[in-house]
Amino acid sequence: NIDGSVLTGFGSVATGGVIRGDDGCLVQAFTANLGDGSITRADQLTGIAMGLQRAWDEGIRKLEVQTDSNTTLELIQTTTAQHPHYTIVSRIRSLVEKDWQVTTKHIFKEGNAVADFLTSLGHECELGKDVISHPCLKLNY
Repeated sequence: NIDGSVLTGFGSVATGGVIRGDDGCLVQAFTANLGDGSITRADQLTGIAMGLQRAWDEGIRKLEVQTDSNTTLELIQTTTAQHPHYTIVSRIRSLVEKDWQVTTKHIFKEGNAVADFLTSLGHECELGKDVISHPCLKLNY
């Protein structure tokens, strides 16, 4: 699950996500303060790229990416080289094209509570990212 947010008025951009196993147990979670920015889909796109890279690095070869943003999913499918987010979308596409199964799925905001919480933490972190890893932690959502 991936989420992103911008604190309007402050310009703080953050993203967060969680990778769970089939059993619901945490594989890895992350939160990232992306610095200053405006309301765009860059926060969600960056979160998806970070989550894909983390899953690949963990050896996961079957993955379902879940986000509550249909707009973000559409951007991944339709963005061309002239789009301001083309660089990050290109990175996502190259990760998806690796030798594994990746699907994307829109979920409702209520089903994305853990990623939403991690994103909120990102606003309070130092610039960069923090990784949380505990293989036996069960995350209910």
